[in-house]
Amino acid sequence: MSLLSAEASAAGAPGILVPVVLSAAFLHASWNAILKFIPDKLTASLLMTVSGGVLAGIGAFVVPVPARASWVLLLVSAVLHVGYFLMLIKTFEIGDFNQVYPLARGLSPVVVAGFATLLGDPMSRHQTVGIAVVCGGLATLVFSAGRPKRAQGKALFWAAMTGLSIATYTVTDGIAVRHSGSAAGYTAWMMLAESMLMTTACVTIMMRRGRAAEAAGLGAA
Repeated sequence: MSLLSAEASAAGAPGILVPVVLSAAFLHASWNAILKFIPDKLTASLLMTVSGGVLAGIGAFVVPVPARASWVLLLVSAVLHVGYFLMLIKTFEIGDFNQVYPLARGLSPVVVAGFATLLGDPMSRHQTVGIAVVCGGLATLVFSAGRPKRAQGKALFWAAMTGLSIATYTVTDGIAVRHSGSAAGYTAWMMLAESMLMTTACVTIMMRRGRAAEAAGLGAA
């Protein structure tokens, strides 16, 4: 996307952008597939976010602190990332991976492209065609199984919401990193804030589920 690729181009490294993005896409699809087939997705997400937070905490001591102008957006992005994680968990709990994942990932580039245009950073004709082709292919995967059943329709709703959250934090990060003075510093501190918020959210949900299960057990007794 233009909002984010501008940083790499400005750094004089446009030649490595494509393989980096493709590698990121492969890794993202891999861990999403793993998360889908883990029975306790909430615990897996908690372990992952705590691990990421530890690494981010270490990194925060060796990279520049992001400029004050980026901190509000940094915190907004951390909240958006937590919302994305929780909606992704919900989506994977009730939906088929081959339908919900393409929708979640395919919707976000379209929305980001719209935001970029509104913010004065429009895409070229070739970029527009590329996004249209990729999103068209993902849409084919979503509806390849025919019209979704009611239960799957609910999963597709959450997948769409996940895609919107991805687009929102992508745009937020793209703007914030330009004001941060350090992309590495922004990334480390944002991930650290995200880890703390996500850990709190996961523990809270686990406690509520535990109390609900306990109450159900007492009711059955």
